[in-house]
Amino acid sequence: MSHKTTMEDPPRRHRRQAQTPEERENQLISLALDRVEERMMNRTATAQEYIQFIRMASSKARAEADKVALELELVKAKTENLRMQQRNDEMFANALKAFKRYSGASEDDDEEEELY
Repeated sequence: MSHKTTMEDPPRRHRRQAQTPEERENQLISLALDRVEERMMNRTATAQEYIQFIRMASSKARAEADKVALELELVKAKTENLRMQQRNDEMFANALKAFKRYSGASEDDDEEEELY
């Protein structure tokens, strides 16, 4: 029994299975966009679907998306800066200990200094 493809029943594309939740989300978004595009081509899309695409295309929406991307980049940079600062602090403390050992100070001297 063969199945004929009609305009209402487009051929299915075989897609590989998503490996991550992000890939799955992108696949679902792509499927939804394809379906809405078909409905727009057939002039059966709802006003709400048209309005959504108009909003997505607006310069304000693009500007907001750019702003969010830049804010995310800033947070990543601040996080990396904090990690580097912690590493520098550790290196500085280790260097001080090494200088003290080199100068002949014992570890008991370090403990006495910390008490004061």
